[in-house]
Amino acid sequence: MMNGVKEYKWNPVEFLNPKNTSLKYALLILNRPINYNHDLMISLWNRATVRVTVDGGTNNWFHFLNQEDALSKIYHHTPHIICGDMDSLEPKASQFFVGANVVETPDQDETDFTKALRVLDAYLKDDTAEEEDLPYELAKDMRGGSLVTCANLAQGFVLTYSNVLVDGVVALCDTSGRFDQIVANINTLYKAEGILGSLPVYQLAQDSLTWVLTPGIHAISVPDILRRHQCWCSLVPFGSRAKYVTTKGLKWDLDGQSMEFGKLLSTSNTYSDKPVVTVQTDTALTWSMGLGTVDD
Repeated sequence: MMNGVKEYKWNPVEFLNPKNTSLKYALLILNRPINYNHDLMISLWNRATVRVTVDGGTNNWFHFLNQEDALSKIYHHTPHIICGDMDSLEPKASQFFVGANVVETPDQDETDFTKALRVLDAYLKDDTAEEEDLPYELAKDMRGGSLVTCANLAQGFVLTYSNVLVDGVVALCDTSGRFDQIVANINTLYKAEGILGSLPVYQLAQDSLTWVLTPGIHAISVPDILRRHQCWCSLVPFGSRAKYVTTKGLKWDLDGQSMEFGKLLSTSNTYSDKPVVTVQTDTALTWSMGLGTVDD
């Protein structure tokens, strides 16, 4: 922390590095087509510490496993958790993934993505509760049942005795398609801090990576290949005006400028020759970066 301002270091592209086995992360597959590089998808799944498929995302994972030789390369094909309101889950996918914890989250006031983070938060927490202190549905699951509900997860009840530590959450969700769902996913990124605390949540699309920068100073490592190919990046304030934003390492840097919808936004930007981009902001911003050929 410098002069009371929080400092953060980011190198999330390392999650895509198949040789990096030291990073521990939770992988969420949302209900969007799996359009990622085949080998990258297998690597992401195999290296994940916790694997979650969200409603229709379970179907997509099931169909992915039936492509080429995917199943033979997957270490554990069954997710730790299947969650959602289950309105899209196909019976054949549900039957295939026997052994997964299935968590129904019927609340329609939140998206399946947001509810999945609440379920994940419960799964990751260190459980000190006794079985008799848990809601009936959760206690039933701990005794060997497979179906639980999410009614009391937000109050701190946990799904299993896990005590799992991860460095971040990678949510697979392509950004093409319905605009309202794109905005809803961004809204979940903003809500994530209130659910998971300081644990970062990244949204990985087919060719981009997006997450929220909270107020403070951020140092973002940019791989050489992205700089050489002049891949795009952007800084966008959703919901409120950013009064003060200063950057270093972008082609078009900001110098204490304000940003808001209807006025200045930093979109279609790219990088200078510096390996680290620095962003100082007084307001939460959405940082998004094109990945180009980083997974090749």
